[in-house]
Amino acid sequence: MNKSNNNIVSWVCSGITCVLASISVEQVTNIILLIIGILSALVSLAYNIYVWYNKAKQDGKITTDEVKNLKNEVDKTTTEIKNDVDNSKKDK
Repeated sequence: MNKSNNNIVSWVCSGITCVLASISVEQVTNIILLIIGILSALVSLAYNIYVWYNKAKQDGKITTDEVKNLKNEVDKTTTEIKNDVDNSKKDK
């Protein structure tokens, strides 16, 4: 790295440190937990869609009941994500 890149990186790191120092540790923890909760729900949703798709395509066609099952699973997971976000707003 040349000298100007080091200077830019130094300023960016100093800025990030100042911002994080101004936020309480509890708030940072809540943000991290919210992100982890949302990511885990998205991974769960993706896995459930993958399993549903493999099961649905075994017989060569996708029925309306299978689509309803997928819709119910997606609704359940999106409700979990919404609840995570709502709970994080209540904590603030």
